[in-house]
Amino acid sequence: MKILHKVILIVSRISGYKKTKLAGKHKFIEDLNFSPTDIAELFNGVEDEFNIELTKEDESQIKSIEDLIKSIKEKLIDYDEDFDTSNLYVEYINWLQRFMQLIF
Repeated sequence: MKILHKVILIVSRISGYKKTKLAGKHKFIEDLNFSPTDIAELFNGVEDEFNIELTKEDESQIKSIEDLIKSIKEKLIDYDEDFDTSNLYVEYINWLQRFMQLIF
């Protein structure tokens, strides 16, 4: 799943806005009426989702969805948007089964 889509899902859940109504240009406080609690929930959700840590400096510079996505991408330098991790376990099991067939 792409970064944009994941961020939009998190923002939608917190804001109550429909995913289709959200765009990168939206500012969290001015456009989406995020409270300080909403902002904290957003940053915690992003840190959990992407396994990154946003510093206080990062947080002070993030004003919009675009800013947040840019910050995430900077933290995930080696992130490949087309790499889907959802099937890694299945792929591992398939590989393991083939490996076991070679041995026995």
